[in-house]
Amino acid sequence: MAAGSPALAGMNAGGQPGGGSAGTAGSTDDVCGARSTTPEAATPKAVVMHGLVEYHTADANEFVRVHATQIVPAKPPASGVIFAWPGTQAFADSDTYAPVLGGVLQPVLTWGQSCVPGALPGHSTWWISPVYVNSETSIPELRGCHGGPVITVDVGDRLDLDMRLDGTNWDQTVVDLSSQKMTKFRIDLRGQRQQRALFWIELKTSAKPTEDVIFEDIVLTMRMPEPGACALNNGGMNDYVSKSRVSADGLHCCIDRIVLRAEGVPASTKNP
Repeated sequence: MAAGSPALAGMNAGGQPGGGSAGTAGSTDDVCGARSTTPEAATPKAVVMHGLVEYHTADANEFVRVHATQIVPAKPPASGVIFAWPGTQAFADSDTYAPVLGGVLQPVLTWGQSCVPGALPGHSTWWISPVYVNSETSIPELRGCHGGPVITVDVGDRLDLDMRLDGTNWDQTVVDLSSQKMTKFRIDLRGQRQQRALFWIELKTSAKPTEDVIFEDIVLTMRMPEPGACALNNGGMNDYVSKSRVSADGLHCCIDRIVLRAEGVPASTKNP
């Protein structure tokens, strides 16, 4: 899920969390103004993959908040493992990479089993929990799979996902806006900067989602203004990403819609 993920992998100008709280953050209109239906294009260095979208800050900067709404897709066949998530990760050559190393922060929508505490066996339902996974570090409190309570979710539910930095702690909050179920998790990453923001369908077996994985109302917040970080860095071959909009202060990237599509799975929604 996040363990061994390749190292491709709100806050205001004063360094304090900004924007609304999880579940009440509102739409991207609140931060960046009018929406866009123009598709984004990945840079020429984009990785040729499926079901992966990625944004980068400069090494000295970092993402300090990631907020998005995820829509629970249809149930796949009752086998295998599928992970679909937004997350953050540090550059492997960053001066803050060690000793935490290659962990990933990620609220993970899961089909099947995983390593996180409370993981549900079987394939009766999608489930989600806020997660941190790190297979590289020697810090006992960070090594392995860590996470908050698991909540089950239904097809079509809208999940409010919020990850934000508070000092050196990262707080993850997941709210199912349909059932009002909520789960939280906090972990201290010792000041490691998170320069990658990822949206990924991570496939560990031959199982695949049977329809598009959709994120909406995405807001990426940086510690320092960096409009260039709002340019798409990597985009899957069949994925759709609406063109990002930059807030007036240069601290926020607003992306109205990201559609991830697994290889070989026909699109189930139309691009705007």
